[in-house]
Amino acid sequence: MYATDVTAVLVVVCSFGLPLMGIGAATTSFVVAPSNGNVTMTWNLPETDIREFTVFYDSYPAIDIFHVQNSGIKIVSDDYKNRIENISSSGSGVFGFEFFNVSPWDDAGAYGCYKGPPDSGGADIPGCGQTLIVVDLIQEPYLVVPESVTHSAGAILQCLIAFRSHPIGLQPKVSVSWRKNNATLERGPNYTMTADTGMWDLEVYHSSTLNVNDAGLDDDGARYSCQVVVGDGIQTDWSEEYSLGAEFSEQGSKNYTVAVDGDDAILSFWKPNISDTLSVWSPEESVLFTMESANIKIWSSYRSRMKISAVVTPSKAVRVLLQNVTPADAGRYLCGRGVIDRELIVPNCGVILVLLRPPVRPVIALPAQPMSGQTITVTCSTSSRSLPQSHPLAMSFWWFKDGALLTQEGKYGVRESTLTIRNVNALDSGNYTCQAKEEDGLVSERSEAVLMDVKTPGHGGDEASISSQNGGNAGTISIVVVAVIAGVGLVVTAIVLQLRKQQHRCPVAARSHVCETDEAMPDEHYSQIEIRNETK
Repeated sequence: MYATDVTAVLVVVCSFGLPLMGIGAATTSFVVAPSNGNVTMTWNLPETDIREFTVFYDSYPAIDIFHVQNSGIKIVSDDYKNRIENISSSGSGVFGFEFFNVSPWDDAGAYGCYKGPPDSGGADIPGCGQTLIVVDLIQEPYLVVPESVTHSAGAILQCLIAFRSHPIGLQPKVSVSWRKNNATLERGPNYTMTADTGMWDLEVYHSSTLNVNDAGLDDDGARYSCQVVVGDGIQTDWSEEYSLGAEFSEQGSKNYTVAVDGDDAILSFWKPNISDTLSVWSPEESVLFTMESANIKIWSSYRSRMKISAVVTPSKAVRVLLQNVTPADAGRYLCGRGVIDRELIVPNCGVILVLLRPPVRPVIALPAQPMSGQTITVTCSTSSRSLPQSHPLAMSFWWFKDGALLTQEGKYGVRESTLTIRNVNALDSGNYTCQAKEEDGLVSERSEAVLMDVKTPGHGGDEASISSQNGGNAGTISIVVVAVIAGVGLVVTAIVLQLRKQQHRCPVAARSHVCETDEAMPDEHYSQIEIRNETK
């Protein structure tokens, strides 16, 4: 994110620094380091013949760090032994050391010297020491741009950056570079630059103003961005680019934006030009940023993953880039006056962040017994999984027959989740599937295929049989049942025929006699049996 060492020559086209305030008389130079970064502190000793002195940190109470005696150096504070290396004190009167993992609260401030050993209370040595400024909460630079640009009238762009410096109130040097279409800009007849630095809410705000003189048609679409260096080596990323001539308008804009889990989202806030402080609140009721005029302070809980894309003037619309969104970020963002009372809502200044997820896999429902010649309605049922559940995204549907997309023409009518088929016939038989998609969102899986078999009257019955494509279980069961019934019928028929045959061999009137079987009485002897009916 930030470079703590300058490894390349940077063309600085605009720099501005205010005198540092609150510096003790014992120090003559300053060094700037990022929070938790490393820094080399070095200064010239005002007297080369000083044989013994102590280097201390001017806190309350003061902390003795080094004892120097005849060029011999000893660290006398245990708190610094693991964070200081490469201590040097040359005969030419130069003293220096490397300081690691510096803290804005524990290490920033003035370092001085006094004569004699530690705890001796010797006299301060004027001009011996250095002030360490530690910078934290660095906010990436952003551009303030016009809503529109009139040709030949010029354009004014601003580059703003905010950070906190420790000790509070000290303002280190800030340098700004501008570039157009990735090429560094220099001062000249077409480009003039000014700068300003101030304090707001305990933070340093630096602005660099670029005047694009006589903007012509050739400048349409030219991309501008800026980069900032704090001190001598704390370098930011380049700001989001602005295309000259791009117009911003609230008209036609949506009151929501969409993003996928882990992706980045652009949030746009159309702020009325109010005079007091504006705050933007997250769905979890925490403050994202506060705004006064064009100055924006991103709160520390969001500063590591939020960038201001642009502030549009004079409407003061704000475009924010929220990085690596999570389900906790989904919901409604509101604007309010002040920074305490969330109930003072500013109307028409909010946005809903929708976290996209694929809809639930749809399910198709068909009529129980569609008849040939009828108009039937098929429905595709699903539900949204996107967050928040009250999002405004509409759902659209696609219908397929045997894998081919059905269009809104001829006998097919598609309206939302409903497919209408007019005058169904055998040609409409086939496998039907559907698929759902949310507006600006993701697509669901296709539904399970459903088989519709339309039978024409007189050619196998009037009813259409419907079954799932996954095995056609209902059809299989019907076939098995029919086969079983047919088999039982055949068995019953055979038994009846056999009984009738036996009745012929053994008439009812002769039941008192023993009926002989086929084995006992072959067919050729059948004619020899005489049956007499006794009527007496």
